[in-house]
Amino acid sequence: MLRETKVDVVFSRAEAALAEVLRQVLEDGGDDNYAVAEMDHERSYYAQFLPADHDALYGEIVSNNHLDPPFALGQEQIRRLLLMGWQRPEDNTFRDEIEGGNFNRTWNSVDSHAARLQVANEVWRAFSEVYEVRSDQRIEIVLTLDDLAATSDSETT
Repeated sequence: MLRETKVDVVFSRAEAALAEVLRQVLEDGGDDNYAVAEMDHERSYYAQFLPADHDALYGEIVSNNHLDPPFALGQEQIRRLLLMGWQRPEDNTFRDEIEGGNFNRTWNSVDSHAARLQVANEVWRAFSEVYEVRSDQRIEIVLTLDDLAATSDSETT
């Protein structure tokens, strides 16, 4: 069973909230954990995260494949994302079942609060500098955890 929690926060204060959500994605629940941070509902700007191997974290940010034309990124914006370390959607090598629809990257050794804050900072920087999300914009972070306790209970009955 999956359990969902929502966090609503102002963009300028969201780094700590995202770092905590990323900790939960990596440490709580099971293999089906993930989180989605919706930055701008009108423009459909979002980021999503799931655990990779061991202490690694896989993340995606929305690409033009999922944006309406008025909100699509220009070539200069895409160039800036690539310079920030994001891979093109077609260069996704994380898992075979994930078809490269979004810009993506994997962070290794995300086993400390400082490392998770760094991930949050890199994601927020991309949304601030490339997608131009305002600092007063409200965002919603949805954490979905594989509820191992509920799974264990149902297996024993």
